[in-house]
Amino acid sequence: MASFGLAQSDSTANSTGVHDDKDPVDMATIFSAVSEGNLALLQSSMTLLNFPIATADQNGYTLLHAASSYNQLGILQFILNNLDTNNINCTTYINAGDTDGDTALHYAGSADAANFLVQHFRINTTIVNSLGKTALQTKEAELDEMKNDEDIEDDDEEIEVTKKLISYLQHINVSQTSM
Repeated sequence: MASFGLAQSDSTANSTGVHDDKDPVDMATIFSAVSEGNLALLQSSMTLLNFPIATADQNGYTLLHAASSYNQLGILQFILNNLDTNNINCTTYINAGDTDGDTALHYAGSADAANFLVQHFRINTTIVNSLGKTALQTKEAELDEMKNDEDIEDDDEEIEVTKKLISYLQHINVSQTSM
């Protein structure tokens, strides 16, 4: 999985996972905290930088994208708790694509993360990215790539996780079209 240019958070957090004043804090610290599920570091860094929950980096990558990608359900809950889900801008944030048009659902690292996005954030499952692919189609393409990769075994954990994610997304699409 790509690191998205994230800094190593071990240089910014003390043994309790909270920011250490002698080390610099920046946007990379925040995204590292999200990817590692370090809520204490995330909260302290966001407070220190006065960092709004709905901020994106220069590539349109948001905390929601990161938490979904790294299957950080606790961080997804933190984001949900800190968004005004009745605000139209919140819906825009939830369904925002990065510079490639990929939403948090396109980035989902597991069926659990996808389910959280669908059930709690009511993310739009039909959004297509710049390649014209939905999250389901993107994950199907990723699975095909994994199966063709000689370095990945057919019973690899990543393949199994992706298969479960695809199954979940297929189920969601069937449920939505039958309504």
